[in-house]
Amino acid sequence: MPENLQDKLISDYVYKEYDIAYPVIITRWEIMQVNGLDKRYLKVYFQKISDTVKAFKFNVKCYSDFGEVENLSDISLLEVDKIDLEFFKVVPLKSEVNRVEINIYQCLLIDNSMVEPKGKQMVVNTFKPFKKDDLETGKRLLPNAKGYPIDNLTHWYCACGTLHSSIMQKCGKCNKSKKEIFSTLTPDRMQEENAKIQKDEQANSKKDKRKIIILACITFVALLFTMIPNIVYTVLFPKFYIQFGDYSDFLQCMTLLIIMSSVLLIANAIGLIFKGKILKIIELIAIIACLIINIISVVISIEFGVHTVGNYKDYGDLLMFCFALSILNVPLAVTYFLCNNEKVFDKIYKLFKVKKYKN
Repeated sequence: MPENLQDKLISDYVYKEYDIAYPVIITRWEIMQVNGLDKRYLKVYFQKISDTVKAFKFNVKCYSDFGEVENLSDISLLEVDKIDLEFFKVVPLKSEVNRVEINIYQCLLIDNSMVEPKGKQMVVNTFKPFKKDDLETGKRLLPNAKGYPIDNLTHWYCACGTLHSSIMQKCGKCNKSKKEIFSTLTPDRMQEENAKIQKDEQANSKKDKRKIIILACITFVALLFTMIPNIVYTVLFPKFYIQFGDYSDFLQCMTLLIIMSSVLLIANAIGLIFKGKILKIIELIAIIACLIINIISVVISIEFGVHTVGNYKDYGDLLMFCFALSILNVPLAVTYFLCNNEKVFDKIYKLFKVKKYKN
């Protein structure tokens, strides 16, 4: 029966005890109400605890609020050896059924022999997930780890929490050998890995601090290289224009650019002192603004200087110096964006560490 995503859950049950007499266990079941219809169906979830199973049968006793409704027997699942470790079977139910009892009673192995269990073999789920602090450490050792593996006489739990019979020597879910799992995830190995994590965190913290300082210094230099030419233009050019008339527009433009640079410089200083998350945003805005401001100031200064005055000879060296500072903002911006890239910065950081070590 096809399942509709909007079907209503009537009742469900998650097993905390498993019968390992067969190489298949029942992990949970759900009774669903078909959306818009007076029909229900059962969804039974299974898991193979051994790779020896080929097919099996199970029965379902169905109950309503007034007692037993029906007994569904000889429900078969074939070619189990060809499907995933975890799977489910959908069984149609009568509309009044709201709880069930499910039992596996016959099992065929891949060698075509039948399993003949001597009663039930119930085991309690003793697997304990890691606490939050240990979960990251466990996953560094084994990617699918959720807790310590547990070995018992009749069964064992993988670090991923999957139950297996004692004859299984490899986890059917994470595909790791039992030997590797139990030798890799031990308290001693966890302690060693925790020490490595702390060491890595300290190294990363040191690297991040240096990165913040480097990027902040680049931003400060870029802002200074932006402010100096604009201040020079503002002070210098009025001496030319006073004899040619009004230069207020030029002065207003340059003053505005200086104010913008000053605000960004102060904001960057505050962000660096408090090491706030906004520092990166301020620096990014500052670098982009520096490029834009320098382009505007160069264009304005050339426009007013060449077309209005046409004479740089008295201040040629100083103006060339200002243009050079403006142009230097381009490689500064490129350096900023390169250092801001994690991979590039790591390579530069490692290169300097190696040189420091050699010296």
